[in-house]
Amino acid sequence: MSLAAHEVRDGGRAHESQYCDGGEETAGGSGAKVLLDNARGQHACGPQNSDSARCSSHRGPEAFSRTWRLGGGLNLLLRRLGALGAVSLRLFSRPHREDSILVAPSRTGSLGDEAMLQGAVNELKRRGARRIAILCYEPSDRWNVPDSAVLHVCVPGLRRGVGVTSCLRFCILATRYREMIFIAADCLDGGYGVQREIARLELAELASLCALNVFISGFSFNRHPETVLARRISTLPEGIQFRVRDPLSLIRFQSETAKPAALAADIAFLLGRATSPSGEVCESGRWIAVQRKRRQLVVGMNLN
Repeated sequence: MSLAAHEVRDGGRAHESQYCDGGEETAGGSGAKVLLDNARGQHACGPQNSDSARCSSHRGPEAFSRTWRLGGGLNLLLRRLGALGAVSLRLFSRPHREDSILVAPSRTGSLGDEAMLQGAVNELKRRGARRIAILCYEPSDRWNVPDSAVLHVCVPGLRRGVGVTSCLRFCILATRYREMIFIAADCLDGGYGVQREIARLELAELASLCALNVFISGFSFNRHPETVLARRISTLPEGIQFRVRDPLSLIRFQSETAKPAALAADIAFLLGRATSPSGEVCESGRWIAVQRKRRQLVVGMNLN
């Protein structure tokens, strides 16, 4: 795999970019990993973030679920060989146990998704992660989560499903990380479309085959999930762990998929306090302080 590094200046900030065989990695962007203590079972349910509408493809869900299986034995052989290579090469790259690949629920544009990514990055860094990657759907995607430890990585084709070329590129990427965290938000049940979720589940399966610790986290699950998604989730490897962000969704998810899952706090709660609040925020803070002195009740509303 050939790497070419160069400096990119954006608004006075330097970023290091690496282009990997058509994929792309850029340091100084956004990324995150799931809070693993909360994600492993400490109970704290947070509010649901509003996410922007997810785009979908014209291809049907069944076509997506078949994408990886076209070619049958050849695809299966390439997948297993790629995964075996990833496991072997990881012995030499020796990534930190918290080094993680993060997968956002959508393309860039949602402030809710951005908050979850930033919160996850904060927690991963606190735990000692040296390398954090955000897997993007398009080369132009850049999340507004500035951090020198974060890389933006694009593996072309993954949005449409895991094909032969994207499989091999992902296996190369997987050699540098220990974990992969999918921030599922309100997408996993198919509420914003089925096709891309099928592709993401195929990717989760491949990541598990590459011996990454895989978490599908921070999601809600509605009362009427898409049948094809519930069925696909039920076939995923047992090693993939699910972290649901509210009790009702936990019950629905386990009932529809027969998969074990745990309740975990919304990842957005890992978002830290702003170090340099804007003038508007400071003015609001002063107003709230005055109201408290007057013994007034202040009610905050999040308008989405």
